Amino acid sequence: LHARAETLWTLGRVRTEKGDYQTAQTDLENARQMVVEVGDRDDEFQILHDEARLQIRLGNYERAFALADESARIAEEIGVGEGIGESLVIKSEALSVLGKYGEAAENAREAVKLLEEFVSGERWQAHYALAKALQGLNEKDAE
Repeated sequence: LHARAETLWTLGRVRTEKGDYQTAQTDLENARQMVVEVGDRDDEFQILHDEARLQIRLGNYERAFALADESARIAEEIGVGEGIGESLVIKSEALSVLGKYGEAAENAREAVKLLEEFVSGERWQAHYALAKALQGLNEKDAE
């Protein structure tokens, strides 16, 4: 069951990148349901990240925030600080799309701090999110 979940998860990510959002959503939801069934909390919060990013692409920002918060809660419960940082990156990405660059920058700065603390390989995502938010702020100030 876990191998099937991993396959669906990967398919969901690929389909998201290709723009096949409906199928991707089904794949990710099914994959998450399977990892919950086998008790893999680490994969659960990571799949939630991918679901949140998909929701951003779909324009469902409130759902994206809810999924990111749920992911952060699980990461905190199992003691994976990096997962909390990655959830903040996702929230920053959504806030930037919404034009809320100040809030986006705050979330990204917190993510940078957390991901630096855990020497995460995902630090680049936080720095990228922060750069996008700061660029948005600069453009807004120039108007």
